[in-house]
Parts: sequence; structure tokens; C-alpha cells
Amino acid sequence: PRSTLFPYTTLFRSPRNVEALTGLAITCQHLVSNPWWAEPRVVATASDLGREAAALALSIAPGHSAAHCVQGMLYSAAGQVDEAGGAFERALATDSGQGTAHGFAGYNAAFLGRADETVPANERAMSLDRSDRRHSIWLFFGGFAELLLGRTETSISLLRKSLERNPSYGSA
Repeated sequence: PRSTLFPYTTLFRSPRNVEALTGLAITCQHLVSNPWWAEPRVVATASDLGREAAALALSIAPGHSAAHCVQGMLYSAAGQVDEAGGAFERALATDSGQGTAHGFAGYNAAFLGRADETVPANERAMSLDRSDRRHSIWLFFGGFAELLLGRTETSISLLRKSLERNPSYGSA
């Protein structure tokens, strides 16, 4: 199995390795999406580093779907929702079967004022990605969007389902 240090040791040996750059961006995204893990300056630095790593990966391999997806996630977390939307579109154009891209594109759509797109995108994400842990995230995204649409009962139902899948998921 790969070491958890794979992106870092590979980057040291080969700084233009697309998989390692994408892995670094994903690591940064995990930190950015859980900001209570670190000080605000560290989270801001991880956000910048992750976006730069994704951009470098995409400069080497413009069609790398996972790099587009993580770039979108990092843009969205930074409040750059238009840029995030474009990155998710590119991710899905290169791999329409990427559940993560569907899920986060749906969540980002809610921030763009298109909350009605979130639940269908998250249903697509769940059909493509069978990971219960991620289903909790997609259900949370749906509950959030339904709340924005004023559908409180549906929102509560989705948030409860999210917690049933993962009781420790703090966002739900």
C-alpha cells in the first residue's frame, strides 16, 4: 500500500508529478474543509497551497478530472463560487462518472443561487459513489440546499439521514 507520505516524497523526487500534486491539493482541501484542525493562518496557507498545487497539476495535465474537482472544492471553500463552478464543469466534462465532482458541484450550485440543483446532483453522486461516509456529506449538502429553499421538513429529514450515516459528522 501507498504511504501517507506519497505526495510529499514523490514531489521531492519529481516536482511535476500530476498525481502527487493532486494528492497535495487534496490534503490541503481536507484541512481547509475542517478549519477547526488548525489555526486560521495555517488554513489560509493550505488553501493557497492547494489551489497552487491543483493549478500546477492542471498546467501539466489539463484534462485531469480529479485535479479540476479538488480545485473546485478549494475555490468554493475560499468563496470563489463562480471559479468553483467552472472547475466542477471541467471535472465533469473530463469524467462524468466522478461522484465527488457531482456532489460538490451541487453544493456549490446552492451558493450560486441554484439550490434546486443540489439534491439531484447529490443523488447522482450517491449513485456513483457507494461510500457511506460520503453519503453523509451528500445528504448534508441536500439538507442545506433544502433549507435555503425554505423546505424545512425536507431539510430536517436529509440532515437526520446524514447523521444516521455518520453520527460524528459535525456539519449536519
